[in-house]
Amino acid sequence: MGMMKGQELSEAYASADVFVMPSETETLGFVVLEAMASGVPVVAVAAGGLTDILTRPGETGLLYPPNDYAACVAHVQRLTEDEPARAALGAAGRAEVEAFGWNAATRKIREQQYVRAIRLARGKRRFWWLALRVGSVRLWRAMVGSLAGFVASLVSALDYARPYRPPPAVAA
Repeated sequence: MGMMKGQELSEAYASADVFVMPSETETLGFVVLEAMASGVPVVAVAAGGLTDILTRPGETGLLYPPNDYAACVAHVQRLTEDEPARAALGAAGRAEVEAFGWNAATRKIREQQYVRAIRLARGKRRFWWLALRVGSVRLWRAMVGSLAGFVASLVSALDYARPYRPPPAVAA
């Protein structure tokens, strides 16, 4: 059939009774989403990104194990013979795919992802202040330690009486 788009693609989905997706290497599964959006029940292999789309097998679509073509045929045969099951699966798939629309995606960004980003930013800011405080304390200690060492070496260098003092006793 070749590549279709627009009205021609819509008509193709609308005329289908069942949509079968046998690709075991499918990563995105846009065609599965398109079929579900058209209210067409989906039979797909349980592999790749298809398991992320059909998260409730049996309710929103049917999955079969990779290389189990007999199971695929059984699913398709059942759906072609059972009109109420086919209609229910198509309607559930349509309802499920609405969660992938712009309204749902925008709501998820606004209500979940922005909140998480703000929380992470606040945590990083708190960490930055903590790191600055810990770093300042360490720097202060290093400066005081080196200043003390400098003062001690200065005092030692300025100790003019050292040559006249007896050497310290060595412990035996």
